Amino acid sequence: MAEIRGNDILRVARKLGYQVRPPKRRKHYVILDGPRIVTTVPKGKLKKGTLAAIIKDLGITREEFNRLV
Repeated sequence: MAEIRGNDILRVARKLGYQVRPPKRRKHYVILDGPRIVTTVPKGKLKKGTLAAIIKDLGITREEFNRLV
């Protein structure tokens, strides 16, 4: 799999209908489902485990994620 960055995750989250809140003095974006925080996403490159956890938090499979990227 190609290198995945935080911006790739944010693009997928928006496609899935989630709201994205930019960071406030921090290094992480926040993905929201209404008032509920779904997950946070770092700005830079993502490690494999971090990527897997975020995909799980979004409620999709790796295959669905790859199609949306």
